[in-house]
Amino acid sequence: MMHSRVVACFIAAAVLSGFVACSSPNTEYVGAKSLEPIALPDDIDGEGLGELFPVPAGKAERVQTDIPLPPTVGSQLATDATRFVLGERYWVLNNKTPSTTWSQLLEFWQSEQIAVTDQAVTDATMRTEWFTEAIQPGFEVRYQLELVRGLQFNSTEIHLINQVRPKGTNAADWGEVSDNPNHNQWLVDRLTPFLNNRPDALNDSFLASTLNLPARVTYRETANEPILLLDIDDERTASTLVSALEQEPLYLYSADQSRNIYHINVIDPNQNTGLLSRLNPFSSSEPLESPYSL
Repeated sequence: MMHSRVVACFIAAAVLSGFVACSSPNTEYVGAKSLEPIALPDDIDGEGLGELFPVPAGKAERVQTDIPLPPTVGSQLATDATRFVLGERYWVLNNKTPSTTWSQLLEFWQSEQIAVTDQAVTDATMRTEWFTEAIQPGFEVRYQLELVRGLQFNSTEIHLINQVRPKGTNAADWGEVSDNPNHNQWLVDRLTPFLNNRPDALNDSFLASTLNLPARVTYRETANEPILLLDIDDERTASTLVSALEQEPLYLYSADQSRNIYHINVIDPNQNTGLLSRLNPFSSSEPLESPYSL
């Protein structure tokens, strides 16, 4: 029983930390030490080398090129928002609290000069007015954004649904799927960089401060067996679980996806296992120890 609890902790940590698509940045340079200036001997001529590349006479002009500039160091250090696509569903994971995310979304629509016609804090949803986009001339679109608590602590998922209609006509009520996924792609492409450029400290509105979203991940035990509950659909649960099982110290050695059964083992950190043995645990002559099933 104790081993099952330990493995459950490994899986929970992998699920909560491993689902984000982007990898953690390398910040080892932060602890780098400064070096002293190079001291030249007294008998060395300290004068400059002169003009190595003479500038020809003439009128200087700025040359316009299409070469993309590299991203700034700040954008490489941390990413607050990440876009996700699963089938025709689009959502953005924002590493901010729901109340901060709500205020950021209101600021985003204001910057786009698009009115928010409905704010339902009890359902954590907001809806926009009808407006036109260049990707589909002759049609109007409106969006519904729903906020749900992310799998990670203090994170928020923004789920998108759109409605599209010919300009000047009436539309049906909101459904559970979008009319045109291309409009969701347009929105996440604009929303994600906007959220990444927002300051950490943002004044939350009084309305947003009342948001109270339930947890998406809970742990419990039934009949002395550990159970990790994920409040997400089956398709996304399978994708999240497989991604988590690819992280050490876990490895997957058998799976029956038709029955949603996965057999795993835990790598002993004190055992010097090579790459081949990790890819194929059956290559070892020793029997597998402590296999687990999910």
